[in-house]
Amino acid sequence: EAYDLVLHADLDLCFWGRSPDKALLDLPSDLAFFSRLRSGPAQRFNSALFALRPSSAAFERLVRRAEGDYLPIDNSEQDVLNTHFPPLPAGSSELDLDEVVPNEAWCSTERSAFMLGEHCLRENDPMLVRRMAGASCDDFWDACVSRRLDHSY
Repeated sequence: EAYDLVLHADLDLCFWGRSPDKALLDLPSDLAFFSRLRSGPAQRFNSALFALRPSSAAFERLVRRAEGDYLPIDNSEQDVLNTHFPPLPAGSSELDLDEVVPNEAWCSTERSAFMLGEHCLRENDPMLVRRMAGASCDDFWDACVSRRLDHSY
């Protein structure tokens, strides 16, 4: 396989405290999938941040599952992933990816050196959708993210 470990992170997450690349080196090598802690009665995780060890077999299983063998709640990849990677059995200790890879959504608190522009948080804004359609990560950061001037490094 081309990669040992892949980290998926939504574009509106900001990392702080340590590099995600270095943080992922601390993960146990036998973990196939690693997510944020699960919550709610259904014990679902939020797929804004997760890590997995890719393989052709895992990819094929996920594609088959996405063809309809999942419980549609959000009707997104989050449903497929939550069905495919069930919670650990009760009593198992589960690591929290948010602790291993410190981050925050929307670059929203003073801990982050970055801020996400309010104009990029408007859901279903037709002008934003047109502007960002097909945007690369660099395009998104150029249009939406700025460095806090008052942040100490």
